[in-house]
Amino acid sequence: MDVETLSEVGKGNAVGENIQFCPFYATREIQNECHVILLPYNYLFDESTRKVLNLNLKNSIIIIDEGHNIESVAEDAVSFKLRDADLNLFLESIKATLTILDKVKDDDNKNNLSVDQLFMLNRSINSLVTWLSNEKLAISDKLKIKEKHKTYTGTNIFDIFANNNINITKDNFEDFTTVLSSMVEMLNKYMNDFKLSQLDQKNVNRYISAIDIIRKCFGILFSDIVKNCIEYFQLYINEEAIAYSDCDDVNKVYDNMKKYGKNKTKIVYDKYETTKCKNISLLCFSATASLLGILKEKTNSIVVTSGTLSPIEPFSKQLGGKYFSFQHVLENDHVIKSHQLFVGCMTHYNKQILLSTYENRSNENYMRALGDCIYDIIIYIPHGVLIFFASYGSMYETVNIWKKLKIYDKINAYKTIFVEPNKASELKDILNQYENIIKKKKKGAILMGVCRGKISEGIDFKDECCRGVIICGLPYGNVYDSKIIFKKVFLDNFKHEVNDPTENSSNVSRGTSWYNEEAMRAINQSIGRVIRHRNDYGAVFFLDSRFANKNRIQEISKWVRTHFRVYRDIDQIQGDIEKFFELFKGMNTAQNVNNNMNNTGANSNNANNAKTIEYDENSEMGKIGKNFQDCFIKNVKNNNTTNSNSLNSKKYVFNPIKKTQNQPKILSMIQNITQGKNQEKTIYVDENNEKSIFKNQQEEEKSDNIKIDHAKMLMDAFKEVLSEQMFTKFFELIKQTKKKNEENKYETFIAEVIDLIVQNFEKPEEKEMEESREGIVGVTQDKTDNVGQEENKKRKRNICFNDIMNTNQLTNIWEMLIKLINNFFPKEEREKCFFILKNRFKNNTNGFDELEKYVYNYKLEQIEII
Repeated sequence: MDVETLSEVGKGNAVGENIQFCPFYATREIQNECHVILLPYNYLFDESTRKVLNLNLKNSIIIIDEGHNIESVAEDAVSFKLRDADLNLFLESIKATLTILDKVKDDDNKNNLSVDQLFMLNRSINSLVTWLSNEKLAISDKLKIKEKHKTYTGTNIFDIFANNNINITKDNFEDFTTVLSSMVEMLNKYMNDFKLSQLDQKNVNRYISAIDIIRKCFGILFSDIVKNCIEYFQLYINEEAIAYSDCDDVNKVYDNMKKYGKNKTKIVYDKYETTKCKNISLLCFSATASLLGILKEKTNSIVVTSGTLSPIEPFSKQLGGKYFSFQHVLENDHVIKSHQLFVGCMTHYNKQILLSTYENRSNENYMRALGDCIYDIIIYIPHGVLIFFASYGSMYETVNIWKKLKIYDKINAYKTIFVEPNKASELKDILNQYENIIKKKKKGAILMGVCRGKISEGIDFKDECCRGVIICGLPYGNVYDSKIIFKKVFLDNFKHEVNDPTENSSNVSRGTSWYNEEAMRAINQSIGRVIRHRNDYGAVFFLDSRFANKNRIQEISKWVRTHFRVYRDIDQIQGDIEKFFELFKGMNTAQNVNNNMNNTGANSNNANNAKTIEYDENSEMGKIGKNFQDCFIKNVKNNNTTNSNSLNSKKYVFNPIKKTQNQPKILSMIQNITQGKNQEKTIYVDENNEKSIFKNQQEEEKSDNIKIDHAKMLMDAFKEVLSEQMFTKFFELIKQTKKKNEENKYETFIAEVIDLIVQNFEKPEEKEMEESREGIVGVTQDKTDNVGQEENKKRKRNICFNDIMNTNQLTNIWEMLIKLINNFFPKEEREKCFFILKNRFKNNTNGFDELEKYVYNYKLEQIEII
């Protein structure tokens, strides 16, 4: 029975007799008789909520769906924030209870609440308030937290209570909660009895709210979870500004009112003026604590599932900590076939690197390149497209700059743009408009949103509602957020396992790794909007060069990662997108013909009700979907050229009956586009000539003899350029570098080779001066010689290459050094050495155009020509 049906039954509308009941309490009553119970998992992690709902977890199997959110929810369930205003209001509630207790008869005091109990409670809370007000806070120079604060480790929490006469402990906590319950009951009972309490209803509700806050916070503090996993917790005290209208401290409000003159008929104060408020926060840095609280109730199994747990290994370690581990970890392929997904990453657009950093938000060149790149992509995507930004600030700033540059109008003219609203109540209306435009307008619409935002999860954008997802940037958490800062520090210092072989396997700290993984998890969740069922299809685009990094690619979900391709040429990716969607246009056309033939004479209403196309893999259409090499033939009627800013005509048309012949290039292209796995042939997206686009892998795996021949050819090239003396030094430098064990030996080598080349092309008189300096010999000259060598290196690095080499020589040297790095340096060293080479030429040349033609391909791990 679903929620709506249960509600109708409760109203008496769905049964013969007029029986009415509350669906919520009825559900609570029958839960013990049920085999399956569905509930939000924040109810599951909150120990007090479990007790209220009487959830019996013994021998149960707990399945946590959408488990990518489990970490934050589990940590928040055992964390709290307590303001000094809450403590002061709680003291006021004790006074109000004493007022009532003094006037009621003993017979009305069924809970035997005594004045002594209230005095002891008042003394303990007053001690806590005194300790908090005496704590001296400061801004730390090491951390980026802008507010004054102070921290204590988890093990010091209970010492603070013991040393400051705060007489609330785990041993007497049950008595403490009993007193709180009695206070709430008494305040509720005499809420409207003004003769006794002399309190209005508003004040009583505020008092009860303060009591509930104190009960919840202290309930977490003295729970078994905190006691057993105290190393995962930290006490954080900070000072923040709050509006006077939100302040419950009467004295602070009164001091602010003094500023206003006596001639005012009303007491009014500016709600936007603020006062300082101190907070006590208990921060939990691991979901392990909450999970252990569930495991102690003797559950049978815990299953965590989600389509976006990747990267899954560090995630499972983070949940289990050093207390337990997941016995089975599965990362499965997607239900779709390989040809139903296209994934592309654009790193550059018209020589502008795509890098969505905070600094580039105000860079109009980047914003223009991003907008033009998105336009050139969306004109090839049918129906709906979702664009995700890293934050709301980034999204709104991008939209404003696009409007200023007229890019927004250009995109909006092709696909109507909708922007995720701030208010959740407005989202439904935006989604309805978006869906209606897609149904009416063939070109479709765009919905802009934010990773971790309202549209990034929980909404089913199936079929035409989302044929493409575009990711603009990495959604890192706020670097100034205190919880994020402290968690990074905690993870850096916390050792999960005694003998963990991966503890120091990476140069990246645990805190930084977690920070990156959280961003990638949000990316993976947003990507999941594109495929919603097994017959769905779509494309994913990453418009940020950081996604081309091989480590970043490994953090993308497996079902997306295997299709990943890196592009720098917009024409290349446009052609590939067009062919990808042409495939499904053809399949849909053929399927419609099949349906019309099979449904001849059938009821037209039944035909129209079929929303999802199903076909047998052994049928003709199934064979086309499985082996789609016969899907396209050249459109001989089309001789138009492609314009990068307009949708071109079909280059290929679908032929579901006659098999295509003699098209090996087209077949290979389609296979590479749609499968994205290791193929017999590899597409090099940066090459324009047709011969280099299709290159056999066997040709890539060159024999040792060929490598030796290439080495000889490169050495001969250096020999022709360098003098005999310099070539000898160059050869000795190679031998010395091979013997070295330093990590940066290749970086040092490329820098020294450039110095040798500069020395080779220097003018004769400068060479003689240098040789004379090198020829100075003396017993006491060691320090002087070292200083001279350093000065000589600095002088070489300041020489303009254009002054000592002509254009042809400069280009020749550049190409030789590129070949040296590409062919004889280890893959992991190529990127660093290329940037050293590029920076040196950039700083020491004027108008050297070759610099802009070369880029580092992170996918292929080599330097390439654009």
